[in-house]
Amino acid sequence: MRRLALLVVPSNAGAHWPGQEKAPRVLREAGLVERLESSGLPVSDLGDLPRTRFRPDPGHHPQSLEAVLGVVGSVAVRVERIVRDGQVPLVVGGDCTIELGVISGFLRAGEDPALLYLDGGVDLFTPATNPTGILDSMGIAHMIGEPGAAEELAREGPRFPLMEDEKIVLFGYEPNPPETPVLQRRYMPRYPAGNVRDRPARVSR
Repeated sequence: MRRLALLVVPSNAGAHWPGQEKAPRVLREAGLVERLESSGLPVSDLGDLPRTRFRPDPGHHPQSLEAVLGVVGSVAVRVERIVRDGQVPLVVGGDCTIELGVISGFLRAGEDPALLYLDGGVDLFTPATNPTGILDSMGIAHMIGEPGAAEELAREGPRFPLMEDEKIVLFGYEPNPPETPVLQRRYMPRYPAGNVRDRPARVSR
């Protein structure tokens, strides 16, 4: 069995408000590593990256781009190292921009991952379509190189775009009308929350 490598990223640099950066520490204190090990999964705890907190960035659009780029780059370096060491990265962080570093790290290590995106939203806004400039709602858009994305973030990896549409499965999200046009011209497999809730439960015996 391949060993899990826990990497904690206490950052919410791209989020809507401060506080989310505390979640990884709470999970660890609640016994995350011990529970994984008790289930038979070997775990290496690689510690925490430096804490990066949300700060309002008035006058800049998107907000906190430099801070997000710094976190994404650090995550990519660590994930690449984990994958090359033959371990499976378990990255616990605070906001959705961290995923760009995770995917970039896999690609740098010579892997070509697929992504099951379980989230309440599809994160397909770009700085051109979201007046708040908050990057937490734009992760997938930058991953697929959606027009209007911030070039520095969309190209923070060994290839552009980081992911092909067909390799991203959107699961359990609530439809958001402003993002619907993007979904309609993209080819990502999708399972909105309503469809998931309406499916009958199946029990194997």
